[in-house]
Amino acid sequence: MIKKYISPDVETTLSQNMKYDEAHFPLLCKIAERKTEDQIINLFINLEDFFQQDIIAFKNKNNLKFCVITLCALLNNNFKEKMLNEVFESDFEMQAFENICSEFNLGPNKDTVKSKIKEQLENLQDTYVAKTENGYHFIHTKEYQIAVSVCGNILLHNFIKFVRSSFIAECFCFQSSMEDSKKHLIIIDDENVVKRYFDQLLFDLKKGDTYSTFHNFVVNHIRKKSYFTVKSGNKK
Repeated sequence: MIKKYISPDVETTLSQNMKYDEAHFPLLCKIAERKTEDQIINLFINLEDFFQQDIIAFKNKNNLKFCVITLCALLNNNFKEKMLNEVFESDFEMQAFENICSEFNLGPNKDTVKSKIKEQLENLQDTYVAKTENGYHFIHTKEYQIAVSVCGNILLHNFIKFVRSSFIAECFCFQSSMEDSKKHLIIIDDENVVKRYFDQLLFDLKKGDTYSTFHNFVVNHIRKKSYFTVKSGNKK
């Protein structure tokens, strides 16, 4: 595909910099359309930034498409087609689906809403999402992580409540504990959000789910900070 859009003298360099597999091929073809060679090179070298900005742009240009991306991100990277027939595996899954649809004000007519969601899923197929017998999912873990970060930062309370515990543990971060090496995080920078976040950890613990607490990036950061504060105080 690269040969079709760029000259041979930059092909080798670009190929070495790109770390994307064949699953990305349709999406790369789409974003390369009607772009200059320099634009294509810049895009392919900075694809993660492009994916992030593209998903953000959906929010402003196509509210329904952004809604579908959000649903796929929130529902554990597996949007089951049977959900459109109101068949859910749990009340929790149903609440997550209905809450997001409500957030996007998709209208009161359920049949119309379901038809629009299905249409957008099909439009996204073979670009950001792929379809299997189990449902729709992102073409790659990288796009999934980026979508969780973008959608989670915009719909923070929904993601705290409904995202799976491993993401609660690994993908949320205080603004003060941000590290350059960690990208695509959901940022907690408000007291009310902090309270909701820790309330969710407590809720998980009460139902026997310990992962979100004991493997938690935020909690471990607080522990380390407290430890070094105590150690520093003891030295004085």
